[in-house]
Amino acid sequence: MTRKIAASCWWMHQLTFAHGIQIRARVFDLFPQTFAPDVFTYERYKWAYVILDSRSIWWDDQAHLVPLLDLINCRPRSPNAGPVFETEMDAANANAIAIASESSSTGDEVFEDYQQPNYVYFTYHGFVLPPAGALADSSNPNGGIHDDCVRVVITVPESDKQYQRKMSALYKRGIYTATNEFCLSPVRCSAPAVMPRVRTLIFLHFDYLIAAEQRAS
Repeated sequence: MTRKIAASCWWMHQLTFAHGIQIRARVFDLFPQTFAPDVFTYERYKWAYVILDSRSIWWDDQAHLVPLLDLINCRPRSPNAGPVFETEMDAANANAIAIASESSSTGDEVFEDYQQPNYVYFTYHGFVLPPAGALADSSNPNGGIHDDCVRVVITVPESDKQYQRKMSALYKRGIYTATNEFCLSPVRCSAPAVMPRVRTLIFLHFDYLIAAEQRAS
């Protein structure tokens, strides 16, 4: 478990660093009169990157930074709760309005079900949820519903000698990207569209599809 946590931290650090290098090369270094090197440093870029990743609240397919609203902690909602916690703008488009999924009394802490798997919670928010049922209390006797899953990333690198043939094989099967990410669980794997894609990518990863097409030709 410690190795997995260390690997996740290392991956996140490498991703942030790579993005920082790209931004510097494409923006900061091209316009130094606007982006002073002593102000737009990597350390400040990393701080801003992490703030956006960890504090953003999403609605209407856009990320928003909303002070105070980002203090609401996560807890799986009970099976009997109403609609999912929602956030929207008011009529004047000036204030964010948060609508809770469960009723509460004065002084109660308000929670939100982030509706994400544990790898997202750990990578971007710094916590993980225990298994469903472990969070049971008087206000949530069932402990909530937490549909956790395992993140799987399957990539065809451009350095692969069979890269063009593998991408052609994917195209024929309706997969158009070299990197595909899945979050697998017994519930998610039951979806008809998920497992055929996963099997195709795994077979391709081990060259089974290429070998089969070569035999057919």
